[in-house]
Amino acid sequence: MTDEPTQSDTDISTANVKQKSKGFSAIWIIPLVAALIGGWMVFQNLLQDTAKIEVTFKDAAGLEAGKTVVKVRDIVVGKVTEIHFTKDLGVARVVIEFDGIPPERITDTTRFWVAKPRIGIGGVSGLDTLLSGAYIDADPGKGGKPATKFTGLEEPEIYQIGNPGTRYRLQTVPRQPHVDQLA
Repeated sequence: MTDEPTQSDTDISTANVKQKSKGFSAIWIIPLVAALIGGWMVFQNLLQDTAKIEVTFKDAAGLEAGKTVVKVRDIVVGKVTEIHFTKDLGVARVVIEFDGIPPERITDTTRFWVAKPRIGIGGVSGLDTLLSGAYIDADPGKGGKPATKFTGLEEPEIYQIGNPGTRYRLQTVPRQPHVDQLA
């Protein structure tokens, strides 16, 4: 048998084990700040009054979802978010989301049309779209009830709110026969 010394249990060294602190670690500050910022952004998005409407056009040439803007008097007020066709493919349904315009401001008197280059008897219009591309122009109208579905105009009307002008309505009167024509 061997005469090797045996160690007693009391001679074995013990490991120093540190207990984890149950306090707050500094590493959790970053996810906490990120969660607070995300929550604030969601809260702000819910508070924003954005109107979402649908306009149907017979011709939606040049319109692109996510790119085409909506303007009122050359100021961008919204963006096209979706474009779909009706079942018979005869009409394009364009979904528009407005930025910062309360839904009650878009009424049934509001008119929409696709702004593109036009040449006619009344003159030339829409030349700016040659470089920027087509956009949807809107005329807010006066009064009316809030609405979410519209039919787009094929041509812009001559008279629009904010543009000076006069609208005339011509009416003919039946011609009275002269006395010498009766004989």
